[in-house]
Amino acid sequence: INAEYMGFVASHLLLLHRMAGAIRLVVVLSFFAFVVAFVPLSDNTYLTHYPFLQTHDAATGYLNPIKSLLWSKTQDRDLAGQLACGARAMDLRPAMSGDRLIMSHGPLMIDVLFSTAVNEVVDWAAKNTQDLIILTVSHCMGDGCDAAAVAALKTLNVTYVTQCSELSGWTYGQAKAAAFSRGAYVLAVADQCWQENWDASVSCAGNLGSKDFFSCYEKGALGKRAWDQMHAYINSTTAGPYSSLSSVQCLWQETVDTVVDGEAHLVFGLCEEEHRSGLNRVVLDLIPSLPYINLLEINNVCDLGPQMAAALRQRGDTFVAVPETK
Repeated sequence: INAEYMGFVASHLLLLHRMAGAIRLVVVLSFFAFVVAFVPLSDNTYLTHYPFLQTHDAATGYLNPIKSLLWSKTQDRDLAGQLACGARAMDLRPAMSGDRLIMSHGPLMIDVLFSTAVNEVVDWAAKNTQDLIILTVSHCMGDGCDAAAVAALKTLNVTYVTQCSELSGWTYGQAKAAAFSRGAYVLAVADQCWQENWDASVSCAGNLGSKDFFSCYEKGALGKRAWDQMHAYINSTTAGPYSSLSSVQCLWQETVDTVVDGEAHLVFGLCEEEHRSGLNRVVLDLIPSLPYINLLEINNVCDLGPQMAAALRQRGDTFVAVPETK
């Protein structure tokens, strides 16, 4: 815990000492409950072992919730709303549209400028948190996309790591120092510097090659198949330790074919699929027992996101820290 934080604690203890009787006792107990719940993770923790709640395809939060878009919409809030729900890492996917750099999800163009989206994150962070926020920039589409992303981030004064060796050995505190600008700690990272760990076999629904479908919200064997795939994937990708930034995609990793299967089960959209299956609740319950977590990537972050962010913070002592030099 740094000196600034200890000063905060000491000053409030002095204030509490001046209170009297039973009121003082109640307030002291409440204050220490607050301290225990919100002790910050060590800045000395390796960045690759520091837990972040990451939103999958974050810019889809800008999409209108109309039926034709619900199988592309992974989040139900804009970027500021996702941050308010606990996200501290975001999967951003830019694309060229003419001479404009906008957002995308696969072939679907999202008519929000990349610079507008990133600026929303910086503005929110400057006003609301001292936490580091990581933007993983990937799937850049169209001629000139990579150069346009570099230029946009430079204009916004956001540090963009494209040389992965820069991340090697960084602690959380060192990453914050490199990222600080405009009153916020926002670090953009190119796709070659993090492991996405996508696995298309981890789907909520699928065709078994006959008239039978399995789905994550069915009971019995047909539901168990989907959940067995999910648990096996989570166990594999959290085995660690990690040498680079690494996501564990705790979401139903759908393809065009499995979306068709999902619609056959009368589920309309990725956010509804998460909520109906209860996946975020399952992941929340797993967080304390998983060996390693770096970027915990989910859909529908405002469904239990604040609780998941708190659970990640509380397990900070399980992460690998840099040995202190004497």
